[in-house]
Amino acid sequence: MSGKSQRHSLLRYSSLGAEFTLTFLIPLAIGYWLDTKAGTVPGFMLLGGAIGFGVALWRLVRQGRESQRELAGEEEEEEDQPGEGSEDDDSQ
Repeated sequence: MSGKSQRHSLLRYSSLGAEFTLTFLIPLAIGYWLDTKAGTVPGFMLLGGAIGFGVALWRLVRQGRESQRELAGEEEEEEDQPGEGSEDDDSQ
């Protein structure tokens, strides 16, 4: 893996935690706000938390699958590039 590719991966993974947290907390906070307006504590908050957690988990799984595809593509590229000393010698 090249240095640029490795830095890109590290930045992507470091943002996953913040993305997961915000994706979970924003619907939870909206649900809490709706509960205070409607007087239905904790109904909307639980619904918002469940929706937020589901969406956050879905995005995390999707990101993992995307990373696997990229890694598989990099491995295929490395296999396609001949290394030093691995050239076929047809002169025998």
